[in-house]
Amino acid sequence: MGFSMVLRCCFVACALLVTVSGLGLLDSQLEPARLVNRTGIPVNISPADDVHLSTTERLIFGKTASSIKNFPYVVGLFAKVAGVEIFLCTGIIVDKRVILTAAHCLNDFISDSQYRVCYASANLVNQKLRKCTTIVAKKVQNSFKSEETTGPFDFALLKTKGKIRSNRTAIARLDFRTSTTTKSKRLGFSVGFGQTPSGWDGKLRFLPVTHGLCGDIDNNKYFRCTSSNRQDGSGGLCSGDSGGPLIEGRISVPHTQRVIGILSWTLQVPGSPAPCSELGGGYSRLSRRDHQKFLQKAIKELGGRFKTA
Repeated sequence: MGFSMVLRCCFVACALLVTVSGLGLLDSQLEPARLVNRTGIPVNISPADDVHLSTTERLIFGKTASSIKNFPYVVGLFAKVAGVEIFLCTGIIVDKRVILTAAHCLNDFISDSQYRVCYASANLVNQKLRKCTTIVAKKVQNSFKSEETTGPFDFALLKTKGKIRSNRTAIARLDFRTSTTTKSKRLGFSVGFGQTPSGWDGKLRFLPVTHGLCGDIDNNKYFRCTSSNRQDGSGGLCSGDSGGPLIEGRISVPHTQRVIGILSWTLQVPGSPAPCSELGGGYSRLSRRDHQKFLQKAIKELGGRFKTA
């Protein structure tokens, strides 16, 4: 068995499903599951000519973004293993050399230099548009446990080798204010480069969601729970969306957008794991004081600073 196959098996073995008894605005007979691309599906990158992304194309997992300028701070996280490029997760630009994603997207078998961050394109298979850089350092909270699906501190800050340079990118505004997590339900958007039910195509998609406080779930205070309000095959989160942002603001006016959470897990029907779920998910709250304390300290140690709302 080759190293790449061993690594892929490790990805699968690391996935943990935990039964929950209820999530308030979501169904009670569901279980959280990670949305990292743990199957290690190779990504065959090749130049794509004349790429057009429709703003009205309705897919099971949301709408395609017409341009990265709608979400200029969203990036894709890859790993290169045994010469094969693998898409892992979504992330966001929080400083000119720092990316924020989910901690469970990382793996002990992958060195920092094997990770790649690709940005500046709403279609990451288009080598003519995307730009990429490697990772030189990372910060994960010491008490984070990847085996605890609903555990706290599911954040990772990655320092890139080079600066994020493109007129198609921007630094995300993070909203640490506690007012973003009121008890009332709010409207927002889930955004990610995750795969489709038929595979990964590198396209960025967004999904209108309702978000609110989570119900009866372990460590519910650390998360903001979302629902796509659809169970008809017209919307949901998919593998690889992990690390992506929960945002509020106008899609047509990116500078009004605020990131209030990072995708940690999704809900699935017990016993039937799938690459996509229409049932909503849990976003690690930026407004948690302990989350904020870790993030502020970590980015300072990496030589960066957040842009805040």
